[in-house]
Amino acid sequence: MNDTTRTATTRARKPLDRELEIALRKVFGFPNLRPGQDEVIRSVLDGNDTLAVMPTGAGKSLCYQLPALQLDGMTVVVSPLISLMRDQAVKLIEAGVATAVINSTLSTTEERAAMDAVTSGEIRILFVTPERLVNAEFTATLTGKNMPAVPLVVIDEAHCISQWGHDFRPAYVELIHAIRTLGRPPVLALTATATPSVIDDIVRELQMRRANVIHTGVYRDNLHFMVEQLTNPEEKRARAIELARTLEGSGIIYCATVAECEALHAALVEAEVSAERYHGKLAASARSEAQDAFMADEVRVMVATNAFGMGIDKPNIRFVLHAQVPGSLDAYYQEAGRAGRDGEPAKCILLFELKDKQVQQFFLGGRYPNAETIRRVGEAVRDLARENESQTLDKPLERLREALPHVGANKLRVAATLLNDMGVTRRTRRGGMKLIDDGKAIIQLDIAAQAYASRAERDRAVLERMIGYAQSARCRWRMLLDYFASDAEDTRALQAASKAEVEYQAPDDELAGGTCGSCDNCLHPPEVTESPREVREHAMSQERSNDDAKPKRNVQAFNQGDRVRVRRYGEGTVEMVSGDRVAVRFPDDETRTFIARYVKRAA
Repeated sequence: MNDTTRTATTRARKPLDRELEIALRKVFGFPNLRPGQDEVIRSVLDGNDTLAVMPTGAGKSLCYQLPALQLDGMTVVVSPLISLMRDQAVKLIEAGVATAVINSTLSTTEERAAMDAVTSGEIRILFVTPERLVNAEFTATLTGKNMPAVPLVVIDEAHCISQWGHDFRPAYVELIHAIRTLGRPPVLALTATATPSVIDDIVRELQMRRANVIHTGVYRDNLHFMVEQLTNPEEKRARAIELARTLEGSGIIYCATVAECEALHAALVEAEVSAERYHGKLAASARSEAQDAFMADEVRVMVATNAFGMGIDKPNIRFVLHAQVPGSLDAYYQEAGRAGRDGEPAKCILLFELKDKQVQQFFLGGRYPNAETIRRVGEAVRDLARENESQTLDKPLERLREALPHVGANKLRVAATLLNDMGVTRRTRRGGMKLIDDGKAIIQLDIAAQAYASRAERDRAVLERMIGYAQSARCRWRMLLDYFASDAEDTRALQAASKAEVEYQAPDDELAGGTCGSCDNCLHPPEVTESPREVREHAMSQERSNDDAKPKRNVQAFNQGDRVRVRRYGEGTVEMVSGDRVAVRFPDDETRTFIARYVKRAA
């Protein structure tokens, strides 16, 4: 254990303070806390920077809502999606907690009314988007005269801060500057999933002080995972419609693209399935109406991109289908985990077509700025900052968009943050970029660009893990638990953790190294299907075995779990044996099938 990060260990549960117990029962209507909640709440009330990794449905929101009623001042909650904060704010107001929401959907009159309520000191919890909190004028307003103190800043969906994560939001990287402006109160970061490298990134980017990392695990025994292999888009869409019609209860169908979301929604409506759609291209009013209809059970199925779902508290979702493969197991678990929040059984089904991989590869291609883009942004900042004596670029993103109209806003924000991190510029109190070194540091931009290239390479490896999950014969839960438990094979993650002095202890393996017994692979182990080449080889083998003139060859018998070696592929583990066919899983997490005579026991 070190002085930078403390990993929570199991300890005896102490009785709640009287005030907390009364608030828990009377305000929120809960008789007691769920596992992990009390530990997070105590850490927050003790004034610690805290990172809580808790699965969907574990009650993360209560971990800041309950302390907010005990702290003096106004707790600021950063949420990445307007739908997320709106849903949570409505429930708090219904519970009698003075709550305000400030985001881009408010009219001028509504925003003024919200700020008046904040200034009066009557608001206990304020929800804002990350883009609003990093706005220098907004933070200046929050720290103005007679404004309430901010005793706690909550970063919901904290995995969005990690550039290793699946939902990276560049504005999250700038949050630490806003938190400092607010007087650097304690920080509570919340997420449902985080690999060790993502945890390291969150702690480092938020500059958490002696962070208390509380990880309660990810296993949920009511979720039943399965994958269906399909060969073309038409077959897959037909299967999605069939499942939506036959599965009981409410469900979400996730699509990777807006185009597929629209097409599948139209097909469902035509098939007389009660469905709505939700994606980022819709008007805010249309998204709001769709969400309200789904939450109120006025429609049974929501067809959506990943713009929908984070923090949506609908307990009775009985199925989550993925009509296109996500880009990572992180994203898949986050989205699939929206099923079964009530603890009742729910199905998580991936409809897999290998060509869907190309969609995710396209998305990865636009995620990070390349060396040329970073250099162009650095030169633009230098030239624009030199236009005034203070060598400060005010409203940098707006000015950079004007100077570099063909560079996406996200890439501009990432590149600008990189310039600050490298010491080329310094972020001013009002959000500007002051030029402090345009020589040596700019020369080093190529090195930084190489780091982004490494991240892009890692993202591709993460995508391959997702594809491996879809094609594997292993227990689905076993693969998910192994993925989230350790990045030990990722040397970059270990190096990052070492530099940040982050000590991370994986949660206990809820399956104790075993399998779930409830996923498709556990219930119905896949049978080996021979390829045409294998059929020909098998026929030739039979002919040889029937030829008495030739000596017969002894074929070794293998059992599941045996360590074996195959020429060209190296060592692996036997996953399944069917007749004279052996399925072997290799270290790259790929499972391949061989005729038994080509498989040898490992020495």
